[in-house]
Amino acid sequence: MEKNIISPYLYALESKQHGYLVYNGLSNSFIKVSKEFYKMLKDAKTNFDVLCELDTDTINTLKEIKIICTKKDVQNAINKKKFLRDYSKFQHDSLNLTIVPTTACNFQCPYCYEKGIEYKTMSEDTIAKLVEFIVERSEKTQKKLNITWYGGEPLLAVGKIKKIMSELSKHNLQVVSNGIITNAYYLNKENFDFLKIIKTNFIQVTLDGSTPQSHNNKRFCKDGSGSWEIILNNIDEILKSDYNFHLAIRCNIDKNNKDEFYEINKYLQKRWNNSERVSIYPGILTDHSKNSNNDCSFFSSMESSTFLIEEGVKNKNLKYLEYNIGGCSATQFNSYLIGPEGELYKCWNDIGKEEKTVGSIFDKSKLNSEILLDYLTAYPMFEDEMCVDCCLFFVCEGGCQWERINNKISGENKNLCSYAKLNLDKYLESYYKLKTLTNEKN
Repeated sequence: MEKNIISPYLYALESKQHGYLVYNGLSNSFIKVSKEFYKMLKDAKTNFDVLCELDTDTINTLKEIKIICTKKDVQNAINKKKFLRDYSKFQHDSLNLTIVPTTACNFQCPYCYEKGIEYKTMSEDTIAKLVEFIVERSEKTQKKLNITWYGGEPLLAVGKIKKIMSELSKHNLQVVSNGIITNAYYLNKENFDFLKIIKTNFIQVTLDGSTPQSHNNKRFCKDGSGSWEIILNNIDEILKSDYNFHLAIRCNIDKNNKDEFYEINKYLQKRWNNSERVSIYPGILTDHSKNSNNDCSFFSSMESSTFLIEEGVKNKNLKYLEYNIGGCSATQFNSYLIGPEGELYKCWNDIGKEEKTVGSIFDKSKLNSEILLDYLTAYPMFEDEMCVDCCLFFVCEGGCQWERINNKISGENKNLCSYAKLNLDKYLESYYKLKTLTNEKN
């Protein structure tokens, strides 16, 4: 019989406020224990025999939540995670496309990571080739298609979207999901009626700040005019519809406006009557451009972590750790971002960068396998000792692959850890506090 050990993914925390807390990454379990039991578990890491004092029921409970396990249990868990990641990464059930009908935009946001990209819009030839590409690739993915419209501002090219969807409707394809990421400036009744026709089920809109002035200082039109009132009025109108869709409001956050998120969340929930169709979340701004003259004060990784935990507590929605299999489009074999000239990318951060294209819908032989394989297979977390040894290994995707690759290529050392790991004691204490308060109310 294989020897029992204490889970190497056990994390024990002595909290001044809440006592002795124990998290086990192997089972994603989280419990409070007595001081004596806490000390026993800590000692058992180097001397397992101290647990022989425990009764059979306690031993069995510790085995159920895998605090007591074997090396084989650990290896099985690692193998299972690797299998699930690979299976998801190379699935052939659907074709997932982010389509950029235009890189043109009517806004001039100072933090835009597409700054400096030449404005281009899809031609009729590109649309025809795009439809051909989709139909051909869909034959290998059960004719299931997930589309996200992106830009630039995609509604500037709504005519192109209409043409693409009209041509696709002539083929026996199942559009499982149809979403759009828009600044909502042109999300008027006419455009929304069209989005309903093509069965759009997801719309993402970005706001910046809790007041018109705060928002308009960052998200303004090229002529300098603000966008707050137009965006909110457009959203007011589309929410009057009984059409079933989900609206995600991303509120951009940096150190200059971090104190406004709670207020804008509360204001928008009230304005839209706590609609179940609306979710509001903070979007931490990241400096991809390295431009210090963009009026943004970016968070450090730790500052971002602290903000997200404190906002989760304040809004009573701090989520428990969970493993969402799938990663992002950059790490999925059947996912591409298609630019306005038919160029293929894996990551949204690469749009407009010719050296980052992985291929073209016009030329199947034009394949940049080096970049493609970097996104799909390079520098995996399973070969990163810091990841494999981390107590959150089983609930983590290993961080942004774009940043992981960039670290290797440029020699940078940008932190890839989740906000919870960066501030784990604070996260666990905060989650325990919220959970305790919820249980007391119930």
